[in-house]
Amino acid sequence: MPDEFVIVTEEELDEYPVLKKAIESPGEYFSANPDEWERTIDFLDEKGACEIKIGNDYYIIFFTTA
Repeated sequence: MPDEFVIVTEEELDEYPVLKKAIESPGEYFSANPDEWERTIDFLDEKGACEIKIGNDYYIIFFTTA
């Protein structure tokens, strides 16, 4: 368990398809529309962390650009 994390609800996941896809396929790389990943990054910034808890599981979210 990370020292700091934020809770993300199932309802919030439904609003952020890129985040939901990342949670459903951990460790996989995939492409996302720039507007969608920027919106998702903004959401995580507003929440206050990229370390999230959903249910009983913890995830660290990373975005890479090329």
